[in-house]
Amino acid sequence: MPKDQRSPEMTVKERYQYENISKDFEALLSGKSIKINTYDIKTRSVQISTTDFVYNPQSLLIIDGVVALDVQYLRLITDLKIYCDIDENIRKDRFEKFYRYK
Repeated sequence: MPKDQRSPEMTVKERYQYENISKDFEALLSGKSIKINTYDIKTRSVQISTTDFVYNPQSLLIIDGVVALDVQYLRLITDLKIYCDIDENIRKDRFEKFYRYK
């Protein structure tokens, strides 16, 4: 969710719009097309997509990100969940670089 549409009371689930994520995947898996907006982490803004995305059931669909592991609908429908663990020093360094970038 764009920064200008957030409020301090919002939870992570509301900011990431878990309900919309579930609805979009339901639509995709039933053969409908969706629009995938682009989130800019530096400006915390959303670029609205004009392109339709349609899932081909004969293809592999990879859903990436920590949030994907937390959305209940995705956990229920996926066949495989992969969690990658890294050394704490590397994780901390990446975290700090990310927030300096932002």
